[in-house]
Amino acid sequence: MALNLPASAFTKLNEAILLFNRTCTIVYPEKRTTCPNCITNTFGGRAVNTYKAGGPIPFNRGTECPYCGGEGFKNEETTASVELRIYYRRRDFIDVGFNADVPNNVIQTVGLMSDYEKLTQAKELLVDVGKYNTGRYKRISEPYNQGFKQNPTQYVVIFWERI
Repeated sequence: MALNLPASAFTKLNEAILLFNRTCTIVYPEKRTTCPNCITNTFGGRAVNTYKAGGPIPFNRGTECPYCGGEGFKNEETTASVELRIYYRRRDFIDVGFNADVPNNVIQTVGLMSDYEKLTQAKELLVDVGKYNTGRYKRISEPYNQGFKQNPTQYVVIFWERI
């Protein structure tokens, strides 16, 4: 027999769960962009070490571009913020249907399914663990769905390993 709960029960449950979330930063893989500070050679894409008018850091002709180091391009990381519940101890991990034998430097995060794309495209996860310390983690598992079938809000569980 299926158990039918009113929608208001799930509303209260989802509000209570949000109280335990922390804001984390997702780091996406670098994107290669053309240097806005110097003129690049059309053949090969290397810098010709000539200042491009309107560039952010002026430099003398013949010297290396201070913005890109003479490469002609810059790798830039993009970031996004996401709200996650974080579990540091194995005994606190949410059951995902199997017993995972994970090392001690692994955390488990639980986030909203609406952030699924962000979390799966992430290169790293930055977790603020103190005033001067940020933990860097890489994803080591595929996302697992979590939640009640009747609940309109679904969750995603992911394991991350400290870098």
